[in-house]
Amino acid sequence: AMALRGDTLFVADFHNGILALRVSADSNIAEIGRLATADSARDVLSTGDHLFVAQGAQGVLIVDTSDASMMEAVGHHESRAPAVRLTGHEESHVLVSADSGGMEVLEVTDPVNPRLIFPG
Repeated sequence: AMALRGDTLFVADFHNGILALRVSADSNIAEIGRLATADSARDVLSTGDHLFVAQGAQGVLIVDTSDASMMEAVGHHESRAPAVRLTGHEESHVLVSADSGGMEVLEVTDPVNPRLIFPG
């Protein structure tokens, strides 16, 4: 899974964590950053200066990407089942598709401290 923000492409690189690539108009691609994750990086969602990472049994990792060459984990949400897919809604909510555990909705107005709002 991938998320594009400006000329930076963030890639969920499964066992290799998160990869940040600079993509230029002349088709040049260069790796500019990498961040290891506690479990397999399965999906990514970019919102503002933050990247949400579905990392299986380790839930959702929140990463500060204001400088993609120096990505830093700044928050975490422990999902009830392995987090496999993420969808954003109006930059204030993240929907987490959890393996066999259904769906969770996080309020992320403060991305460092996500708040579970569904199920309650």
